[in-house]
Amino acid sequence: MSAAAAPATGKQAVLGASSLRTLAGGKTVQESGEPVLYVEERILFLRDGIWTQSTYADEETIGLITLGEAYFELLDLFSSITPYLSIGDQLILRVGEVWLQLGETGLESLIKEVIARFTD
Repeated sequence: MSAAAAPATGKQAVLGASSLRTLAGGKTVQESGEPVLYVEERILFLRDGIWTQSTYADEETIGLITLGEAYFELLDLFSSITPYLSIGDQLILRVGEVWLQLGETGLESLIKEVIARFTD
C-alpha cells in the first residue's frame, strides 16, 4: 500500500504545514482531567471534543463551518489565526473582539456585517 502524498501548493498545503508546525511547537499537558494545549500565547482546553480558548465563558459566538467558504475568507482576513485553526475541526477562539466557533454548523460565507464585527 502506498500513502497519498500531501499537496505541494495551495490552501491544503498551507494548512498541512501549519498543522505540523503548530503541533511541533505546542505543548499538551494534563491538568484537572482536561487536556490543555498551549499555542502561541493562548491556552486552550479540550472540552466536550471542542478546543476552547481558556478565557471563553459561554459568550455569544459566530459559528463558521470548518473548511467552508467562510473559514477561508476569515483565514484570508486574519492569517495570524492559522496556528489555532490547525489544532482541530472544532474550536472556540477569540478573533478581534468576537468569539468564533468552528464546527459542523454555522455561516457558509461571510457578509460585510459579520466581517465588520471581526474587524471593529
